[in-house]
Amino acid sequence: MIQTDINRHLLEWDKIAQAYRSTINAQAEAENTYRKERAKFIIRAKDADPKLSQAGAETLADADDPVMTLRLKKEAKAGEVEAYRQKLFWCRAKADSLRSDRVDEREANKLYSQHGGDA
Repeated sequence: MIQTDINRHLLEWDKIAQAYRSTINAQAEAENTYRKERAKFIIRAKDADPKLSQAGAETLADADDPVMTLRLKKEAKAGEVEAYRQKLFWCRAKADSLRSDRVDEREANKLYSQHGGDA
């Protein structure tokens, strides 16, 4: 029965929405950690060499393995968020399709009840 499929899909959609929310929070934390550690690296580099330009300090930060590891984690979380976003778009399309199928089913049942097996 299509209504059962709709109900099952809505439960799955809700789980995906909750996971999306959680992943957005994880992405924000990863972004914050990366920015904070990169800024701390730049400050330390400029303290160690007062003649170092801002661009030079940023380049050093970008070449630092621990800072780049944090950047990769941040980018990975952004990818997860985008994957969930696309899955939510798919969920909406699937729900629309299931609702359309439900309307078709109702109309077929209506015709059958009005005309029996002759329709």
